[in-house]
Amino acid sequence: MDIASRAWVDSPPDEIVLSVVVTTFNYAHVVGRAIESVLSQLGASSELLVIDDGSQDETEAVLRDIAVPHDIRAAFYRQRNAGPAAARNVALQYCAGSWVLFLDGDDMLQPGSLDTILDVLDKHPDVDLLLGGHVVHFPDGREKYRKPSKLPATARQRLIDYLIHKRVSVSHGCAVFRRSRLGARPYPEKLRQGEDIAVFAYMLSCPTCITVDAPLATIFKHPDSLRNDVGLAISTVGVITDAVFSRLPPEMREYRKTYEAQRALSAFRTCYKAGRFEEARMFYSMAFNLSPYQTAKRLYLWKRLRMSLVFRQVFRRARL
Repeated sequence: MDIASRAWVDSPPDEIVLSVVVTTFNYAHVVGRAIESVLSQLGASSELLVIDDGSQDETEAVLRDIAVPHDIRAAFYRQRNAGPAAARNVALQYCAGSWVLFLDGDDMLQPGSLDTILDVLDKHPDVDLLLGGHVVHFPDGREKYRKPSKLPATARQRLIDYLIHKRVSVSHGCAVFRRSRLGARPYPEKLRQGEDIAVFAYMLSCPTCITVDAPLATIFKHPDSLRNDVGLAISTVGVITDAVFSRLPPEMREYRKTYEAQRALSAFRTCYKAGRFEEARMFYSMAFNLSPYQTAKRLYLWKRLRMSLVFRQVFRRARL
């Protein structure tokens, strides 16, 4: 049977522990790799859902050609293009598992990762967030294993390390969420970039967060990622900040300005790399007004000084 017409007939929903959700948009050339990496590991206590976010390429045809074993639960849904946040929220309506792992359509699970996850969940049934390691695959073919971040014991320190100090890293593909928790913090659908930050922050504020020192996924880096979209970076500084702090504990509000400064500095860096110096200068000034300490860090200060030199050179040439 093809994945587009697969019925829920094999494992009763109450026996499903883990739902794996593959979200895809115009990844016809690689989405089969992601799906096969899941199908090869599924058992009676896990399921696969594929959400096609209105792809305009051959994704639907690719999905229909994938052979699905008869002894597993798998289904395919297609929606009008609404962004990755909406795709993940739709998936949550159909998931049967108590926990969910989201996998982007251009990534893949590591062999044996589902067995590792299910073993951890069996031993720690109270876990809200499970973080594993992952393999980064670079465009030139190089690969590097990255261990999961060391998590502080308290939710407050986890959030500070994630939002402010960037000592904690969370990525789809190597993060497993308790599904009931996501009901209280759905993905903000008005965001097309950074939509996962608010969810990651909320999950890190939950009581039980643990790690497993094993690679759960391979994450493929590519230059056309939405994270490299300058326009989106510019337009989402305040929106991401609002989304992040709308569901966090009240005691975290004192860090709002500092985090917004971090977002402004991120937009400054993106504009700087793109040569959009006027906008870069605007975001640097915004960050300085919010948190002078943040802008004084060597990385940002050096780029700001170099940018000033560029402006001076352009001005001198104009006068000549």
